[in-house]
Amino acid sequence: MKYSTTEKSVTLSSAKEAASTYILYAIMLLVVGTLIYAVQPYPVDDFLRHIRYADYKPMGGYSFMFPYSYFETFRFNPWYGFDLLAGLVKNAIGLDNAIIAYEIAFTCIYMIGLLVNFKTTKKSSLFSVTLIILFIFMSYGFYRIGLIRPAILISAFLLFGLIGKRFVHGLLLAITSGFLYWLFWFYTIPLALSHYLKGSRNFALGVFTGTAIALLSWGVFTDLEYVRVVASIFSTIISGRDNIVIGENIFSLGRLATPVIFLTVSLFIFTAKVRKEVDVVFLLVLFTLPLAIQIRYFLDISLPLMVIYTVNNNLDLIESFTERVKPTIEAFGIIAMVMITPPMLDRSVRGKDVFTLKPLNIPVGSIVFTDNLPLNFHAVFYNPLPIRVIPSAEIGWNDTATKKAVKQLSDKTAIDDSFCRYFKAYRVNYVISEKNSIAGCLEFDKVLFSNTNKNITLWQVK
Repeated sequence: MKYSTTEKSVTLSSAKEAASTYILYAIMLLVVGTLIYAVQPYPVDDFLRHIRYADYKPMGGYSFMFPYSYFETFRFNPWYGFDLLAGLVKNAIGLDNAIIAYEIAFTCIYMIGLLVNFKTTKKSSLFSVTLIILFIFMSYGFYRIGLIRPAILISAFLLFGLIGKRFVHGLLLAITSGFLYWLFWFYTIPLALSHYLKGSRNFALGVFTGTAIALLSWGVFTDLEYVRVVASIFSTIISGRDNIVIGENIFSLGRLATPVIFLTVSLFIFTAKVRKEVDVVFLLVLFTLPLAIQIRYFLDISLPLMVIYTVNNNLDLIESFTERVKPTIEAFGIIAMVMITPPMLDRSVRGKDVFTLKPLNIPVGSIVFTDNLPLNFHAVFYNPLPIRVIPSAEIGWNDTATKKAVKQLSDKTAIDDSFCRYFKAYRVNYVISEKNSIAGCLEFDKVLFSNTNKNITLWQVK
């Protein structure tokens, strides 16, 4: 086949455009990674126990780490692959380096997952406006990336899955997701359905096949315990918290008053009504709506999908707007990236300053009661030796007495004698608390953290 000079020129021009665009986004990721490294964010909750799991595995894993909880009723690790990799990385480069490496990797992976889906990404002239879209509209949900949770990584895989075409890609995506996270099918089944109806059926078949293989593997390797635990998880988590409020699990509509979310949802509805485009992204928004009833799934899945749909179906308007105000867009885009990257990590960006405890020296196997989340994760992380911590990682997985104690303590300004009976019955050795104590059964040990807003202390049970 012969090409004319004009066709060759167009092809060469397109190649140069693509190369320059890739360079711009590579520089952006480098800047983001550098900012994260400079800020040194620390996750404040679940990742602290994920990265320590390898130290607890010889002693029974989560059933040892969190006694008097649902973890004691089954033997498998629901986050097997994720915890395995976290342990390998920790052993290879050290605990602190592993955390920062994960912060950078998670942020870059998630951002790339978004960028590969934005049609604006293909043009270097739209680089600045893409930065604004990426950092402004997603700033509200980006703090969750800094939490470094398995579900967030699977959400990133979901974004990459939007552009999937081949059977083998779908197969590998589903199997990898299943290896890392036990509830992976929350994500892979809607993805497969969306692609089957409006995208690549080969990719959809690959995802379906990979999902089936992963589910079968979970069943076989856990002697069907997986089936039993999954069957009971919904009632345990949703209705088993005994009115203990977990902010990230609240009904999503309560957060629509947030300007960024309200604007994103409004633009999505407006675009869907005007454009009437039913594509893979639109179907995936619909198929994942049952998950979006919890704000954490809404931020991880629905919000980025709505942004992608809105951007891709208003490309002509975006290009026209960018041309008219190009100098301003360029300046604002760079400012958005530099100024919003640290705050987008939100709570985790304050980790070292607000949540770092003094080194704990609690003896191995001691039972430690913490009066709130996420102090239970901090106890696991900051004590060099394996200890047993109450309450567990999932508040709904604690036994009735523990949930009652946590609820009662949340309503009190200090730990009083009414909790001594509980400490004795559960053989508690230490208490880590943000509250003062007037209980006769507790003896002050030391201050673990103190600033103007928070005072965390360690107490020994007499």
